[in-house]
Amino acid sequence: MEEINGELYGDGLVSLDEGSLESNDNGKQEQSCKICDDKLCSPRVLSCLHVFCEACIDKLMVNEAGDSLKFDLAVECPICKQETKIPGGGAASLPSDYLLTNILDVSSMDQSVVCTCCKSKEPAVARCTDCSHFLCSNCNSAHEFMRCFENHRVVPFDALRSSKEKAAVHKPIFCTRHVGESLKFYCCECEVGACTECLTVDHKVGEHRCERIVDAEPNLRAELRNFIVEANARAAAAGSASARLDDALGDLQRQRDEAENVINEAFRAYKAALERRREKALEELERLHKERELKVMDLFDRVDKTVQRIAEKEVPPPPHASPAPSFTLAELLAGDLNSPQAYNNLQALAKLGLNTEVNGYGGVGGVSGISAVGARGVSPGRPLLTSVEEAALVAPPAPLVRATKATPMHIRFKFGQLGGGKGQFNSPHGFCLGNDEDIIVADTNNHRITVFDKSGNHKFNFGVAGKEEGQLWYPRKVAVVRATGKFVVCDRGNERSRMQIFTKNGHFLKKIAVRFIDIVAGLAVTAEGLIVAVDSVTPTVFILSEEGDLMSWFDCSECMREPSDIAISGKEFYVCDFKGHCVVVFDDEGRFLRRIGCENVTNFPNGIDVSDAGDVLIGDSHGNKFHVAVFSRDGVLVTEFECPYVKVSRCCGLKITSEGYIVTLAKNNHHVLVLNTLYIV
Repeated sequence: MEEINGELYGDGLVSLDEGSLESNDNGKQEQSCKICDDKLCSPRVLSCLHVFCEACIDKLMVNEAGDSLKFDLAVECPICKQETKIPGGGAASLPSDYLLTNILDVSSMDQSVVCTCCKSKEPAVARCTDCSHFLCSNCNSAHEFMRCFENHRVVPFDALRSSKEKAAVHKPIFCTRHVGESLKFYCCECEVGACTECLTVDHKVGEHRCERIVDAEPNLRAELRNFIVEANARAAAAGSASARLDDALGDLQRQRDEAENVINEAFRAYKAALERRREKALEELERLHKERELKVMDLFDRVDKTVQRIAEKEVPPPPHASPAPSFTLAELLAGDLNSPQAYNNLQALAKLGLNTEVNGYGGVGGVSGISAVGARGVSPGRPLLTSVEEAALVAPPAPLVRATKATPMHIRFKFGQLGGGKGQFNSPHGFCLGNDEDIIVADTNNHRITVFDKSGNHKFNFGVAGKEEGQLWYPRKVAVVRATGKFVVCDRGNERSRMQIFTKNGHFLKKIAVRFIDIVAGLAVTAEGLIVAVDSVTPTVFILSEEGDLMSWFDCSECMREPSDIAISGKEFYVCDFKGHCVVVFDDEGRFLRRIGCENVTNFPNGIDVSDAGDVLIGDSHGNKFHVAVFSRDGVLVTEFECPYVKVSRCCGLKITSEGYIVTLAKNNHHVLVLNTLYIV
């Protein structure tokens, strides 16, 4: 600031460090508005000290709908985002940047400037320092001769361009309260500029200490210099502190990384120790299980033999000389199989060369065993059933009518034992049948897939333990794409479930992302090559293409409790409900169709298959015996089978071969069972 002719002017060319008038090096850059990118016009200062055109600030107060906002609202600075409260007069009420205003006035002298005192639009040749107008030649003469401009000081442009007269371009600063009065005094108590009117009203002599601005300017300038020096010192200290904080932040990050490495190393060490301890505990558990299993099975065998001896003593011997009975097959099936008459009838059939093995059901259930034996072979010229009796066999039986005992299933062969060698298993969780009825086993704890032919001969293994793509990590389920022979394998990987595709020779092809599945309880492939997986945690059936696209899915949690296996027949999906003791049937769009089975008939089912004839075979190992219930497609119980010759625990899956053999996987026994039911498929 400086006083010219006793008035206060904005000093736009004063360098506080040098104390002399000089041009600003960044003048050109500071003369442009950051909003409109044009030369500043009526520059106004926001509270953040950023300067913009008055008109541009007014535009900031216009909302998206084009309505002007109230002036008492805040405007956000486009550069620093700090808010400035706009006074009631709008942007015109904000402080003017006198520095830039004077710079703009100086720069305008190098361009063609028109007269601002009259309406002639004539080129300006001089400037009045009192009224701050550019003057044309006529207005210049008027200022020279008219009495109203008697005390005005007019400076020609040639004088303005000289170094001695540059200060004269500065505009006077007028009082905001008293129109037309320029600021000539400075109140030391209030630290504000004051005009003559202000001294008589707000800053009375005797109450406030006031000075002429020209006298107060040196002290204020010196004080500003001290503030600048102090601010620079504080800025340097803040910069140093910021650098130290940055170093401290880096040290903190390094310490965090080191601590993380220590924690991870400790975790890996503890995990390795726990895994070793787990392996030892599992080995000890397996040893104790084998030892006690042998004792229990030996005791069971002795008890069973004792029961048989008691039963033989209680049953009366059949008469050897009795004549051939006169009865029909329908009468035989309708009678009480435990009566002496029925026993004599069965003995008579035996004399005729017929196998009298009956599966324990009245009606069609009892005929199934006899029909199967008849198909196996009867002496020539002696047909087992007449046409009338055969017609009676197709009559629908009463549903879920059970006899006292299921038909025994004989072990055709079994293979596998605990271990990691060829043909050995370690807690296998699933299997399927291949195109040539190969038996493909998901050897879970050995982290591999093992392939056997249908006679149980080992063919090959594939899979390396690991979580990377192409490796296997606790594989649970396996299925085969019939058209190509490719293997679909579900294991854990890095997630709870992972699905991978391998060639028919066991070479890795690709991974399918199934993060939406928690635990795969059942896996199957449709005739069209679509992959079907059922989730046991949140009962849901997912249908995917071989390319990995999720084609469809449906929630079945309202119809069942815990899925354990799935089979597909045509457009129908058969899902075992382990805790619901039944099988729930859906169509391919997820609509509920019916339930098959019930408690005490299909307890805790863990295997399902549908024969080519449409019969539904449901397997379970409840009571440590592998039990199979055969139903018609409509859910009518047809017959039951049971294998009393071997104790099994947690059988997984059930498949029926083209020859009518039933295959299951005894997980805790670590072997595969192939059973002969004499069942006609």
